[in-house]
Amino acid sequence: MRRITLFCTLILTLVLLAGCGQKASSRGSNKAQAVTNDNIESVLADPDSYVGAKADLRARVLSSPGSEDDRVWRAQIKAEPSGTSDARLYVRFKADRLDIGANEFVHVQGTIEQDPRKLEITDENLRYPFVEATHFERVAAHDILAPTLHVLEPKISDSQFGVTVTLEKIEFAAEETRAYIRIDNDTDLTSRVSELQLKITQGQREFIFEPNLATDYERLPQEVPGGAFGSGVLGFEPIDYDHGSLTVIIGAGTDDYTQAFELFELPVAWATSAPGDNQ
Repeated sequence: MRRITLFCTLILTLVLLAGCGQKASSRGSNKAQAVTNDNIESVLADPDSYVGAKADLRARVLSSPGSEDDRVWRAQIKAEPSGTSDARLYVRFKADRLDIGANEFVHVQGTIEQDPRKLEITDENLRYPFVEATHFERVAAHDILAPTLHVLEPKISDSQFGVTVTLEKIEFAAEETRAYIRIDNDTDLTSRVSELQLKITQGQREFIFEPNLATDYERLPQEVPGGAFGSGVLGFEPIDYDHGSLTVIIGAGTDDYTQAFELFELPVAWATSAPGDNQ
């Protein structure tokens, strides 16, 4: 009987050791894989196996970062591969001055590590990895939510009565099209922009500008004082890049209503395989 008891004890010990060894071997087993928005769900499922892996993520800050000391900050972020993921992580980063707050978008680079303050949630369904960041920088929301697929920089201008409207850049994204506009007012009067007369035409189609308050890009001012300039971004619904041409139309004038301003027209044509476009 004693031999049987010893034998059973030995078997149980070996099983436990084997289990412990298997668990220990999973720690850092995926550290050779780069952690990105595309595979963040896998990291969430087993953060320990990614300890030591390099991370390169675009994310949204969920709450204002808290300070660990004068130069070290800690934040919780939500990865945004397509705006649908609920993947969350803790990030620690160094900064002389904090200039990033809640709901802003950031680019994070660093390494998946064990959380030194052990604030990682241990619930199997809510395990938040920890990133020791070497790079933590604010980025424009549209770079995350509507990344640019193609970009043109035509620098085309149209001038009337001392007011010049310039189309500096166009960005094509799957979700929207962005036109970067500059208005130079070389008169003594205030120039005014009519939001009702902002549009893009392409072939027989017409795309009307509709202000989107949720965006974070600079809005085109509706008034530009005399001798000054203003610039901003106009967002439109997605426009066909492969069409190869479009015209941006701007309605603007001055306080001198005797001047017969016509619509400012900024036509652009391009080869869809032209060097320099971001395909």
